Amino acid sequence: MPRLINIRVPVACFLAIACLQLTGCRDKCRNKVEAQQFSTGKTWNAVTFSRNCDASSGNNLQISILPADAKLPGAPGNAFSADDNQGITNFIAQPQWISDHVLQITYSSRAHIFRKEIHVGPVEIHYVEQR
Repeated sequence: MPRLINIRVPVACFLAIACLQLTGCRDKCRNKVEAQQFSTGKTWNAVTFSRNCDASSGNNLQISILPADAKLPGAPGNAFSADDNQGITNFIAQPQWISDHVLQITYSSRAHIFRKEIHVGPVEIHYVEQR
């Protein structure tokens, strides 16, 4: 009888995982790369992208800082995230490397900011608000 229990547990786990996959528990968001800027020493990459999770997603901009040889994961931006505040602004933000470990992000004062980190790993982030 113990052998039967050993088989039931893995089968039950497999069925539970399959059920979750089929019912839509996965992340339905898609990232679209808009631009990439490598740091002055080519160590880091500031990837600017939009992230759309459903039909009601507005115009948004996200920035992730990644090692130069890394690909953008399917996650939200790790440095900066904002949207156009329901169409109030056309310009959201623009990154620019100051040095190999300092990124400056100029952003609109009219944008709706969701994330604004001051460090990502060893990279320091400076912000300039544009009116």
